[in-house]
Amino acid sequence: MTDHSTLPLIDAHTHMRAIGSVANQSNVMDACHLTAVNALSMAARGGMNINQNVLVALFKAERPGRVYGFGGLHHEAPAVDPLRPDFAGQLRRLRDLGFDGVKMIEGKPSVYKPLATPLNDPLYDEFYGLLEAWRMPVLLHVGDPAGMWDTVNPPAWAVQRGWVYGDGTYPTLEELYAQVTDVLDRHPSLRLILAHFAFLDGDRDRCAVMFDRWSGLAFDLTPGWGMYGSFSKDPAAWRDFFIRYADRILFGTDNSGGRTPNDPEKVDTGSKRIAAMRRCLELTGEVEGFAGGSRYRGLGLPSDVLAMIYAGNFRRYAGDRPRPVDLPAVLEHCRDLLDLARGAGADEETLTDMTAILQRLERAVQFQGARP
Repeated sequence: MTDHSTLPLIDAHTHMRAIGSVANQSNVMDACHLTAVNALSMAARGGMNINQNVLVALFKAERPGRVYGFGGLHHEAPAVDPLRPDFAGQLRRLRDLGFDGVKMIEGKPSVYKPLATPLNDPLYDEFYGLLEAWRMPVLLHVGDPAGMWDTVNPPAWAVQRGWVYGDGTYPTLEELYAQVTDVLDRHPSLRLILAHFAFLDGDRDRCAVMFDRWSGLAFDLTPGWGMYGSFSKDPAAWRDFFIRYADRILFGTDNSGGRTPNDPEKVDTGSKRIAAMRRCLELTGEVEGFAGGSRYRGLGLPSDVLAMIYAGNFRRYAGDRPRPVDLPAVLEHCRDLLDLARGAGADEETLTDMTAILQRLERAVQFQGARP
C-alpha cells in the first residue's frame, strides 16, 4: 500500500469565528502537519462578522507563508451603505491589504434571502470583471443539499438550524445554479471554486458537463451532508471522474476555529475529519468514515492525482505562497471598523472581539517595526 503521508496538504476551506480561532486553527495545522490553510471570511453574514476580514488578516500575519486568506464582502451597515454597495471597491481594498482571494457565502439561501441580491446582479459586474482580470480566485457557496427544499419531510438537522427553504420565499436550487451559469458565461475565465462539490455529488454527468464548459471552474471536497456517501455508492465511476478531472478538485474541510482558544475538542474534531477524508480518497474497500460509525468505500486515488487535489490545484488558483499582509493598512482598517461598530451600538461580544484583534494587530505592527 502506497504511503501518501508525505504529500503536501493544503486545507482550502477553513473558518474563523473570533480571536480564539487563531490559536485553534494553528493547533490543527500543526497537529495534522498541514502545509498551509486557507482561512475564509464570512463578512457577508453581517453582525459580529464585521470582524472577519481583519481576523483572517491577523491569522495570515501571525503565520506568514502558511496561511492564505479569502476576504469577504460587506453588505450591511455600518461597514457599508447597503443602498450603494461598492463591491469592486471592496475587492480593491482586500487585494491591497494582502488577501489571496474572495469568499462568497452569498449563494447560501439563508444568507441570500436577507441580502436580496442575485449572484448575477449588475452590482457584481465590475467585481467579477476585476477578479477575472487579476486571475484572483473566488470560493462560492451556492445552494445547499436538495433535501432542504423538502417541505414535507426535511432533514431534522436542517429544521433545527433554520435551513429549510421550500416556503416560496427562497430561490430554488436551480435558480441559484442558473445565476452561477450566467456569471460564468459572461466571465468564462473566472477562477471560481464551488464549495461542497456544488452539492452535485449525486449528478456526476452534470459535474463533467460543467468542467468541460468552463476552464476556470473547480469544486472543493469540503464535506457537504452526504457527499462521501454519494462517492461510496459507485467508487469505481467516481475514481475515474476524479482522475479525469484531477486538476479541478481541491481539498477542504470546513474546520472552524471556534471562539475559545486552545480548545482540545477543535483539534480532535479537525484531525478526525482530515483523517476520514484522507481514508476515503486514498484507500480502497470499506473504510471508516466520519463520526457516528459511518462506513464508506474508498476511491483509492493514485499519488499524482492526490498531489494535485491536496495542494497543487489550490496553489495554481491562489499562488505558490500566500500574499504578504500590509499590516499597517490592516490595523488602520480595523480601527475604522471598530469605530463604526461602536457608533452603531454593536453588542459587547463584537466589540470585545474587535478590540482584542486590534490589540494583536498593534503588537504585530510594533514587532514588524522593531525588526532590523
